[in-house]
Amino acid sequence: MEKSRPLIVIVGNCCSGKTTLANNLIAKGYRAKAILQEHAISKKMWNRAEPDILIHLSCNLESARNRRDFSWGQEKLDKQRELLSDALEHCDISIVTDGLSIEEVAQKAIEYLEKRILNE
Repeated sequence: MEKSRPLIVIVGNCCSGKTTLANNLIAKGYRAKAILQEHAISKKMWNRAEPDILIHLSCNLESARNRRDFSWGQEKLDKQRELLSDALEHCDISIVTDGLSIEEVAQKAIEYLEKRILNE
């Protein structure tokens, strides 16, 4: 019986690249899901998905504004980071996406996943 593919859950602050990374991983055959933890009430919402691997993404306010037009500021970003603190503490890998291309973020994640899956 073939072992099922691990579920990769991706969390991060707004505009950090969650959906983009999930789509890139799915296109490469991984089972991935972006969770909007930064908008949740519970810091442990990420755990409801029962991930095998948890990826945490982050970016600063300047990077977020370069990626999307919005009116909120540092205070809201800080609140999102607080909501993500449990996920950051429990993640398998954390990637700061500031200054990285979509491809570079995906490559960092895939390099980690390949090493992790090979070692299991």
